Amino acid sequence: MLVNNAGITTHKSILDTSLNDYRKILESNQAAALECAQYGIRVNSIHPGVIATPMIMQGDTKDAVEAFAKSLPMKRVAQPEEVSGMVLFLASDDSSYSTGSEFSVDGGLTAQ
Repeated sequence: MLVNNAGITTHKSILDTSLNDYRKILESNQAAALECAQYGIRVNSIHPGVIATPMIMQGDTKDAVEAFAKSLPMKRVAQPEEVSGMVLFLASDDSSYSTGSEFSVDGGLTAQ
């Protein structure tokens, strides 16, 4: 099993994103699934939202995170175990026919 947690994103609106930047994002994040499928290798991506890690759950950051969580459909941030559960699912035979898919673990943030 390979877990590669690299990917790129931009903080621009789609209207302000150039075609070249858009292609760069897609090619960096999605090309491996097409190239590896013929070898029985599945490539999926996990898109976590705000995760309650020690890095963000301290000091002033903690207050900002807790305030932001109220705007999420699930009204809370994720626990690290909720992301690792998705990783375990995708590494298991239960997801044996899933490739080239994106799995959000963000409490409904991107569904809004």
